[in-house]
Amino acid sequence: MQMQPRQSPTRKNERGAVAYIFTAAALLFMAVGLHTAQLGLISSERASYQAAADAAALAAVSAETGDDEMETVARRTFMANLQPAQARNLKGLEVTVDASQERRSIVRFAAEFHSIAPNVLSPGPVAINGEARARGRIRRFVDIDLWLDASASMGVAADAAGRDRLRALSANDRDHRNCAFACHMPTRLTVADNQLYATSMERAHAHGIKLRIDVMKDSLQILLTELAEARTEDAVVPRLSAAALGNHWTRQLNLTGDLEAVRAYVRGFTLSSSAASRLSRTMATGRDAIPVTTQARRGTADDPQRFVILVTDGMQFDWGNISPGPISTEVCTQIKQRVNRLIVVHVPYVRLDGDSAFNHWVRPVYDQLGPALQACASPNSYLKADIPAELHTAFRQIARMVTATPALTQ
Repeated sequence: MQMQPRQSPTRKNERGAVAYIFTAAALLFMAVGLHTAQLGLISSERASYQAAADAAALAAVSAETGDDEMETVARRTFMANLQPAQARNLKGLEVTVDASQERRSIVRFAAEFHSIAPNVLSPGPVAINGEARARGRIRRFVDIDLWLDASASMGVAADAAGRDRLRALSANDRDHRNCAFACHMPTRLTVADNQLYATSMERAHAHGIKLRIDVMKDSLQILLTELAEARTEDAVVPRLSAAALGNHWTRQLNLTGDLEAVRAYVRGFTLSSSAASRLSRTMATGRDAIPVTTQARRGTADDPQRFVILVTDGMQFDWGNISPGPISTEVCTQIKQRVNRLIVVHVPYVRLDGDSAFNHWVRPVYDQLGPALQACASPNSYLKADIPAELHTAFRQIARMVTATPALTQ
């Protein structure tokens, strides 16, 4: 029988060495593969957390986010961008915000990544840390004081057509025939269907006739809409206050950034129960309510720009107690020294020729009212509106004045 040759110890050792090397190489390649896979997963997780932080920081300084909501919005946005497992592995979230003129936010996070091969690739969880910073647009803070003529003449019809129709409707009114100055005053006119209008303003509204107070209120709503858009689009932060001018200057709305509250005030604005219009005297009271400051009114949070918007027909009278006539330019000059702009919206009288009160008090000074109001206003800040459409346009122009153009100091 033929004998098989015996393998030498050297060949057996060589084969064992090859097997060892192959196993070691396989393990090495496996380890490298696992390590590479883990690095990819860690990188992906870090990118996810960083994307969430970026979104949170930007949301905090967005124009739609209120100053007092910045931190809350940042935290909510961060968590909304995480997967459930990522949220569970989050170990810390720090949000720092600054609500000054240029809003800033910092979002810092700390999380853990649990190894795909615990105790092999790493002894424990891998820390993932990072931060995101964002800056909003530079904001301009503006304080706008509305001075609204509340005298009886703002109850006159808004245009000649309304005047003529209202005159016809009030022809038999023994108290306020022709609806001259006091269209909002009580009346005893009974119409054909036996309805009794408490006021001739009520009579006008019942017949779809717009009075000057109505058009003024509609126009102010346009201004508020424009300001709301500027708050979002132009980073303007408006606050408004309001006063009524009649026999006295009366503060009716304190300074507020709540535009809906201002809308509600405008909707409820009514004329004074007194027929007097002491325009220059009331404006002097308003002047004294404007804070005197040595600051430059730059538009920062602690140094806002200040605007006064005066809406009036420019006529002052008090049935013989004061001389009828236009506004005093002296008080206007003093107001302009305290604000960035004094904007005047001139709502002229619809002429009431033939009415005894108009003929006696207004007609002799009628042509002086416009020039006096133009001199009262800051440069390029006088707007005259003869018809409702022009008044609406005027308030759109005002919105641009206070939000988009450089503010004047005189």
